Amino acid sequence: MPEIRYGTGFVRFLSDLKKSGAWEPRHNKVHIVQGQISYTRMISKATQSEIANSNGEWEVAEVTDIRFPVQDWSPIIRALQESDPAAIMIDHRVAAELAAFARQYAYDPVPGALVYLQYSVTPETVICSCVK
Repeated sequence: MPEIRYGTGFVRFLSDLKKSGAWEPRHNKVHIVQGQISYTRMISKATQSEIANSNGEWEVAEVTDIRFPVQDWSPIIRALQESDPAAIMIDHRVAAELAAFARQYAYDPVPGALVYLQYSVTPETVICSCVK
């Protein structure tokens, strides 16, 4: 499935960014926050597999499950801070909730962590696009 590229491409992007010298991660840990549906779990598993195949360049720090709807991201942000990853993948497809994460995370980020918000088109996005 082409959607797995959202995960495998993220790991390759981290490697390319590191090799280019544009980003110097503190260590090799990646924390994945995954949604509950099969779509996001498939992407998360592909990401974890790509990390496992990186020959130690990257390591899964933790995988945290979330349930829709996410009203409060602070427990997730605390878990991210505790695992102190170099990179964070938020594997959740609801645009409004990703925006809510970004707003909350901005107040208390993990220092130096690169954050990837994996997004896909949802019915709310299509409706908003058609209304404009």
